[in-house]
Amino acid sequence: MNPKLLLKFRCAFLGGNKFGFTEQPTHETVEAIERIFGGKICTLLISSEQLLLALDKAHFEESLQEKNAKMAMLAILERATNLRASDLHFETRGEECVARVRIDGVLTDLVKFENELFFSLVNLIKLESGVDISQKLTPQDGRFGVEFGGRAYDLRLSTLPTIAGESVVVRILQKSRELLGLGELGFSGGALEKARRVAKRPGGMVLLCGPTGSGKTTTLYALLAEILDTSRKFISVEDPVEYEMAGVSQVALNEKAGMTFKAALRAILRQDPDVILVGEVRDEETLLIAVRAALTGHKVFSTLHTNSAILAISRMVEMGAQRYLLGGAMSGIISQRLVRRLCPFCKEQSGVVWRPKGCEKCFGTGYFGRVAVAEILEVTHELASLISNGASEDELSSVALKQGFVPLKKVCEEFLERGETSEEEVAKVVELEERG
Repeated sequence: MNPKLLLKFRCAFLGGNKFGFTEQPTHETVEAIERIFGGKICTLLISSEQLLLALDKAHFEESLQEKNAKMAMLAILERATNLRASDLHFETRGEECVARVRIDGVLTDLVKFENELFFSLVNLIKLESGVDISQKLTPQDGRFGVEFGGRAYDLRLSTLPTIAGESVVVRILQKSRELLGLGELGFSGGALEKARRVAKRPGGMVLLCGPTGSGKTTTLYALLAEILDTSRKFISVEDPVEYEMAGVSQVALNEKAGMTFKAALRAILRQDPDVILVGEVRDEETLLIAVRAALTGHKVFSTLHTNSAILAISRMVEMGAQRYLLGGAMSGIISQRLVRRLCPFCKEQSGVVWRPKGCEKCFGTGYFGRVAVAEILEVTHELASLISNGASEDELSSVALKQGFVPLKKVCEEFLERGETSEEEVAKVVELEERG
């Protein structure tokens, strides 16, 4: 099947003997297609967007049939970017080889390969990434760039030896992607105002909490953008630098060269900064330096792996921070998750809630994009005093609730009521909360 020929007829092959048209086809057009395919066809009208999706799929499938590794690699990467994938996985499953894409946080099979094409493809990706193709017994990292549709992408390769062969994962980062503002993350009205107040408080430490892949870095930069100005010095240290932000002196972590978070943070404090972003608090020394910086008038933003805002206090105490220091250092703690947003083109209402259905636009998943759900703890004078004096988590929660703190579970329920996500997505967040 030749996509260019189908485009000439303004039609798309949808499967079986069905063809879609963006305008009513003439009798001559239908006859011409029937002659090409040697049989009767049925036609239906579709939107121009559906046409492009079908043609993209047809072109992708045709490229793989060529069994050319270079062509297949480009087709797979382009297909992954068109599907908004954040990661591309190449795996072996016994006799079967497969490429999978992570879309909105969930892995989905994209295409299966014959072994010969699969191994040629993996070797080509490794060559493009500048890693040793002969080395299959140790993990390797590399990177390369591609451009599709006028958009440049930075691709970061990771290989891992397994008993079934190498597992190869490619992280897909769009170079020119725009930073999202706080108002674009999905925070509800009340949470949005709280986040802005926490960001704009002079001095103090703001922590973003949540598991890996919960959008913490994106929210950090959105908070930073709220207060960015030329009258102050902004410095960040990250692993890696995911967004380039004008007005911020960004430092990339390099542990091989001794540039760890704690080493970078010590150096940053000698650069006369006003606002500091530390990609992650990983150890006691980094935490203590960050806390002291917050106590001495700096505004500090960072992330921590905990399941809730309240639990972040005890987690920092476990890491070695003194409670009396934390009370004075903290401005606010945000604990967030990402839930998949129901596809607006195909979601179905079932009683009082909405459910996923699946269509071409959402790759059959029923979801399109993700939205941040967050609980925001503003550290008031009363809460700061309780933290300093060793109050229990229950005591902190009780006072926070009286002051308007909305727990993550409640926030998720509000999103469910508005028809933005599904019961299944909310259940994942609640399960994680109960486990933590």
